[in-house]
Amino acid sequence: MSLPTMAERGGDFSASYSTSNKVVFPTQIFNPATWNYDGKGDRQPFAGELVPTVDPIAKALLALMPPPDGPSDGSSSDGNNYTKRAVQNDKFAGSTLRIDQAWNENNHTYVDLRKNDWTELSYDDFGPNNASGLLLQGLYQARYNRGITIDHSLVLKPQLLADLRYNLTRYEASSYDPSSGVALPLWVFDGLRRARAEALHSGVHRRWERL
Repeated sequence: MSLPTMAERGGDFSASYSTSNKVVFPTQIFNPATWNYDGKGDRQPFAGELVPTVDPIAKALLALMPPPDGPSDGSSSDGNNYTKRAVQNDKFAGSTLRIDQAWNENNHTYVDLRKNDWTELSYDDFGPNNASGLLLQGLYQARYNRGITIDHSLVLKPQLLADLRYNLTRYEASSYDPSSGVALPLWVFDGLRRARAEALHSGVHRRWERL
C-alpha cells in the first residue's frame, strides 16, 4: 500500500518522483490559482515543488492517516511504503429450534424456527484497532436471516400420505462505511474559516495595490 510521505503531507514534493520503464520522472506540482482561462489551461508550477500552504481540510484528513512504516520500493517516492494491517473479521451466530408433536399414529406436526446473523468488517487497511483510520478505510457488512417452517403429515391410508408444509423466510443485507454519519471535527471548519479569511484579506490587499 502506498501512502504520501511525511514531506509530501507538509507540501514538500521536491524529492517526489515516479518511474516508467526504469526512467525516473520528478513530480511537478502546479499552482491551481494560476490557471489561465484562455482555453489553453496553462498553469504555473510551484517554485521548488514546495506548496507553501496546505489546505486545512487536507491536513485534517492526512492526520487520520498513519505514517509510512517502510521505505519506497523504488517505483515511486511513496511506492508500497506501508504494510496493510487489514483483518477480515467475520462473526456468525446461528440458532435453530424444532418442536415435534405426534398427535396419533396418523398425524404428525413439527415447527422449525431458525435465526442466522453474520457481520463482517473488511477493507480496514490500517487495522481494526485504528479508529481514525477506519474513517478513511473500511466496510461494515451484515446479513440477517429469519425463518419458520410448519409441517403436518397426515396418513390418509396405508398407501397414501399427505404432507402439508408452510415456509416463511426473511433475509436482510446491509453495508455501510464506518465514516457514515461522522462529522468532521469543529477545528477543521475553524481552520477552513481562517484560511478563507486570510485568502479574502490577501485578495483585498492585492486589489488595493493595483489601485
